[in-house]
Amino acid sequence: MSDLTTVNRYDPVTGELRSSYVTDMDEWGFGRIYSRTTYDVDQAHAWRSYTINTDYWGEGTSTTSSIVAVMDDGGTMTTAYSYWGALANHPTRFLEKWTRTDAEGHVVLVVENWEERTGRYDTSDISKKIKLYEPGSADPYYVATQYFDGRDESITSDKGNGNKDYVLNTWSDGRLKAEDYNPETGLLDYVITRDDTGYRLVEDYDAQGRLAYAIETLADGRQVARDHDPATGLPDYVITADAQGGQLLEDYDAAGRLDYVIQRWADGRMVATDYDLTGSHPWDVYTITYNAAGQIESAIGV
Repeated sequence: MSDLTTVNRYDPVTGELRSSYVTDMDEWGFGRIYSRTTYDVDQAHAWRSYTINTDYWGEGTSTTSSIVAVMDDGGTMTTAYSYWGALANHPTRFLEKWTRTDAEGHVVLVVENWEERTGRYDTSDISKKIKLYEPGSADPYYVATQYFDGRDESITSDKGNGNKDYVLNTWSDGRLKAEDYNPETGLLDYVITRDDTGYRLVEDYDAQGRLAYAIETLADGRQVARDHDPATGLPDYVITADAQGGQLLEDYDAAGRLDYVIQRWADGRMVATDYDLTGSHPWDVYTITYNAAGQIESAIGV
């Protein structure tokens, strides 16, 4: 590269600088232009200056490497481009990155737009990523990512301590998973998972981020409620209700062993089964069957 020269062009009436370019052209006009800058003298735009920077590859192949706009508010908006195949003189753009700064130079927004996966230097499946920053913070408080497989993910963090606050994943086939966190601790508070078949799962966590309760709705209309001991992760009780009005109640002891079961049908019939977990009875299992009127039909211990 020859020595670079900046050429300025001024308004013939006001004398204000209207445009400039950086070049290595010689006195015969041979050379290249590496950047062009336009100044908003007439205040017709939201920027003060707009610069297009150019890279050259091989024999005359040129690409736009970046565009930098100095905004009226003193901040900047920079669009940078990345290419693959440039060394072979066939540059193909695979990434467009926007960066917005405030008047103090703090990054407040970054947007990455990825082209097709062919030729990329990484193995990720990302097609687009958006990051929002609090001025002066190195870590984004909001990140939204789109993937080529149809998944979208957004992560919101607490602006003060950086802990996760909320995570949302959606898929093009209708699936969804939403995670809510306690921003003070960064631990899970609840999770909702669903799809377009009617399936839905709601999970509730205690203050230590341990699973305490879950309600699952199945595509066939059944609903299953599970209560857990957060300290052990073992079930406390499970209630299953079907779409016809039937219900199954299962109760467990502190060791997670099935203690008793009550099954009810929509017509009023019921079967209660008790398990002798302590060995204090002459039977291991005791079953009482009730008819629709609530009368005992049988009581059997085995």
